[in-house]
Amino acid sequence: MKALLVSDLHYELRQFDWLNAVAPELDTVVSAGDHFDIVSTVPVQAQLVVVLNHLKRLNQQTRLLTASGNHDLDGLNAAGEKTASWMVAMRKAGILGDGDRFESDGTLVSICPWWDGPAARDEVAAQLSADAERRTGRPRALRMLARRTKFRFGADVHQRLCQEGNPGAIVFGTDLPSTRAERPFELADVQLVRRALANDTAELALGRNPERIYGRA
Repeated sequence: MKALLVSDLHYELRQFDWLNAVAPELDTVVSAGDHFDIVSTVPVQAQLVVVLNHLKRLNQQTRLLTASGNHDLDGLNAAGEKTASWMVAMRKAGILGDGDRFESDGTLVSICPWWDGPAARDEVAAQLSADAERRTGRPRALRMLARRTKFRFGADVHQRLCQEGNPGAIVFGTDLPSTRAERPFELADVQLVRRALANDTAELALGRNPERIYGRA
C-alpha cells in the first residue's frame, strides 16, 4: 500500500491543492489533524466549508483517513470538553474520521480524535480497547448478539461493536426513572448514541427497532 501521512495543514490552501494533485498516485492519504488556522482572519466556520470541499475531493480520488487535532476543536461534548464536532459532516460525506477504523491486509488502523479532557480520553481508551478486542477474536457481545441473547450494555463508544453483529437487535432505552441506572438519563445520551454508531444503525437503535419490537407508542 502506498500511503502519504500529512498534518498541520492549517488552512494552507496551496497544500490542499498539492494533495489533490498527487492523490491519484496514492492508495491512502492520512490527514492527522490541525486542518484549520485558528489565528487567521478567516472565521473557522468559513474555513470549515473550504476544508470540507478539499477533503471531499481527496476522498473521491483515494482512500482518505482524517483525525482531528487541537486546532480543529469547534464544539463541546456532553461533558463540556472541546471536540471536533465538524467530524459529523465528514462522516456524512463518507470520509473516515475520528472514532472510525480501517483495515487493510490484516492491519487494523484506529482513527483517534484529539482529546481535551477525561471524558474524551476515556472514549479513546474504550475505542482502542474495542479495536484490540477485534484483533484477538469476536468479543462476547457480538457472540451474544449473533445468538439473539438479551443483555444490557452502557451507552458509550463500545456500542460500535454491536453494529458488527446484529443491528436489528440494538434498542436504545433510558431506563427511566433511573432506579437501576448509574445516573439519570440526559438528552446528551441520544447524541452519544448517534456519535457512537453509524448513521443508519443509530436510526435503527433510536427508532425503527424499538417501534418494530415494542410497537408504536
